Amino acid sequence: MPSTFYILNSFLLPTGYNHMFFAQKVANGFKYNGFNVKIIRHIRDITDPGFVLICDHPVYYSFGARDNKNGNIMRAIPWAINHIDKYGFIMALSNMLRHRALRSLQSQIKDKRIVVIGWFVQGDKDFFDKLGMKIIFTGEYFTGKPRWRQQLLWYKFYTNKKVKNVLPLRHSADVDPNRIGEHCKNDKYIASYVGDKSYIRPYMDLFQGDNKYKIVPTPPYITEGKKRAIYQNSAIIMGLNSEQNIKNKMVAERIFEAMAYGAVCLTNNPAALMVTNRCAILINKKQDFKAQIIRLSNNKRKMALLRKKGLKFIKMHGTWHIRAREVIRLSNKLYGVGL
Repeated sequence: MPSTFYILNSFLLPTGYNHMFFAQKVANGFKYNGFNVKIIRHIRDITDPGFVLICDHPVYYSFGARDNKNGNIMRAIPWAINHIDKYGFIMALSNMLRHRALRSLQSQIKDKRIVVIGWFVQGDKDFFDKLGMKIIFTGEYFTGKPRWRQQLLWYKFYTNKKVKNVLPLRHSADVDPNRIGEHCKNDKYIASYVGDKSYIRPYMDLFQGDNKYKIVPTPPYITEGKKRAIYQNSAIIMGLNSEQNIKNKMVAERIFEAMAYGAVCLTNNPAALMVTNRCAILINKKQDFKAQIIRLSNNKRKMALLRKKGLKFIKMHGTWHIRAREVIRLSNKLYGVGL
């Protein structure tokens, strides 16, 4: 029987619309390891051995934020509830329904070779322990102690040596490990950026009107195929991170994606240098940003060395294929479940 990686997106255990993009990249890592991948709406559809990814979204995310069919007004419902639920009544009801669904999940997978991967569900650890569920707690990886409260709580949880069934996931490149660097000419644009418009806004005036630079602020979003084509044709990728990510010492996945497609990565996040073995280059200061890009792009020898170093790093350490293998190894160690 083939192993399967399930993304559970049921009514009582929803996966938010934006989070689904990330969940599918995690799933691709398992696909590259030979797993089938299925997005399911019903717990009863979990039948094959493997893994089930669940996340921490409350039940009311199913009213608008579970998919993209209901428009912006409906997708705003979870945001509104988070702000009006002053006394926590709605959240308490949501948790009750979630726990009912988790009992059903445990009933479905009990005595099967199936492990749950729980994204930011560590707050329910005692409940999972009582259920006897085979679970690996996961969430974002931080290179040091973050500043924000929720992230700090998670950091303290996964650095607690008493908790064995926990593995934070480092952001990585969603790329077939056998095709890293394939079709990457990286010679059409001097530098490019694809991502949140708020990250690029402070630098926009440096690049406007210059067709040697490709700037795609989002939203509106572009397809992964279009983004990949831009990366494959760019000598340098601007690996910009939000101020929150920088303060929380978390590195965005565009850092890894840039190098996976043959580009040299310039970033404003000092933590990126540590997690990429200094394959990424730190932006010195805003007013020198464009000049720094030009100096680097004109140094062909340094560009070639950085490109080669980045591709090697990604192949050895920076893909979701590798992250999946880390989860599989831990699952085998704890529960005897894996490939």
